Amino acid sequence: MKPFEQEMDFILDKYLNGLITKEEVQELHEKLQRGESIYETEAPATDVQEMDLPESRDLTDKSPYYERNLPIYEQQQDFENTVETPKAYLFTKKYASGAVFFFFVVLFAPIIYFILSMEHSNSLVAKYFEPHTITIQSRDLVRADVQDEWENAVEKYVSRQYAGTIASLNRVKNKQPDDAYIDDFYIGVSYIACGQAREAIEHLNDAKDAAPTDWHDEIDWYRALAHVQESEREKAQKLLNDLTADTQNYNYQKTKKLLEEISQ
Repeated sequence: MKPFEQEMDFILDKYLNGLITKEEVQELHEKLQRGESIYETEAPATDVQEMDLPESRDLTDKSPYYERNLPIYEQQQDFENTVETPKAYLFTKKYASGAVFFFFVVLFAPIIYFILSMEHSNSLVAKYFEPHTITIQSRDLVRADVQDEWENAVEKYVSRQYAGTIASLNRVKNKQPDDAYIDDFYIGVSYIACGQAREAIEHLNDAKDAAPTDWHDEIDWYRALAHVQESEREKAQKLLNDLTADTQNYNYQKTKKLLEEISQ
């Protein structure tokens, strides 16, 4: 391309890009006609524009100012040695431990207390329990088959086969309801021996409701044992207090000692 044509293209490009006005185009055109160079006023545009580059950083500079002006991803983060992280961890650990302890006390302490109480109650029953004496003559029976069932129950009771005793006495009770308080009494005693206090209390209560008064002291002694076994101390204490009111009552010495132990 000839210099004149190149200079005309330069003027046209400047005008089309809005870099010069019509008056400036006219002025540059007149310069070309006079043979003057237009580059004294304007330099040809370059394809690459200069950019303001940031000042080079001294990578060995570790001053606070340098650190604050680094991009966030270049700033050094010391997560292991910061003060906040251990404090937050210790705070969380402290209150988590407190919460665990609180729930342990609220939820498990009553259970543990109940278990310990049951163990103490069972140990007291084991210490003071003795099966009441029974004989074949303890019950008047009119039918031979019922008499055989009674004798079978007595044999199991004496040999301390209490589950079999309960089954046999229930059959006797169903076949001859008269004097069933005797059956209920020995069923209740057998249930204590089996560790089933609630069933014992039910049958001993039925026995006392139907039994003559001369049976009441024996029944109340075993009722008290059943309540101790069930961890019902107040009910047991009331029965034992009534029994110790008279030194001639059944099992007076044992009654007094048991009352002292459960009152501690």
